[in-house]
Amino acid sequence: MSTCTSSPTIHAGVAAPAARQHPVPLSRMHIERHNAGLGLTAIGPLVRLTYDANGWITDQTGRRIVAIDCEAGARDPAVAALVSVTARAMHRSGNDQAVVLHVVPDPNRQLSEESIQIHGLTSDRLRSLGAVSAAQALTTLAQVLPVLGGNRPPVLVGHCVAYDRDVLQSSAADGGCILPVAAWIDTYPTTKILRDMAGPAEQGARNTLETFVRLTTGVSAVRGVHSATDDVALLASGLRALAVLEAQLAEPQSR
Repeated sequence: MSTCTSSPTIHAGVAAPAARQHPVPLSRMHIERHNAGLGLTAIGPLVRLTYDANGWITDQTGRRIVAIDCEAGARDPAVAALVSVTARAMHRSGNDQAVVLHVVPDPNRQLSEESIQIHGLTSDRLRSLGAVSAAQALTTLAQVLPVLGGNRPPVLVGHCVAYDRDVLQSSAADGGCILPVAAWIDTYPTTKILRDMAGPAEQGARNTLETFVRLTTGVSAVRGVHSATDDVALLASGLRALAVLEAQLAEPQSR
């Protein structure tokens, strides 16, 4: 098991990119789905978002939900060089906790020109951001995740999260590090469900992170260069909207 040479830093919440109003009302879609007997399962068949007594978003068992995203150097996660990762726990007040790590690319892994065009993170740029080695970054992440999880492994949620999971686990294994994670949950299937619920107007949309955010928050965001920090901020806004709505639907209905 590798050890960290510096103490992990937990950052306050990071603001989401500017967005504009969109007319799709999430609450109506969820209520219709709930009334149709399909059940309210915001991000998967076994997950219900809620708030714990301290105001953190959790699943129905009380495990904290942590939004996560990483940027890497190739399409194949088994060989891709990790270059950045952001993880964020969400609080009812908006005073979230997050960790942001930039990584010097492992020379034994791929950092392709194609990936650099997507996230803009060259080796020189990463060093200017204070990037650390992959081993140090993954050890730090392994230390921070239980902090974000309220002193136990969190549920990590991402969009197309299988890629992030495989990159992080493969990179962690290189350094003999194990990430403490209770479960990995993907919002990609939820996006398709929300599109189906929205009707014909959304049938031509793709199951992208932008679509997920638009259908959960009612606002549209446009991404430029991919950034793990910005993507996690967007994802967190959608998860927060789902948690608020589930809390509303859990309240006794007036007759």
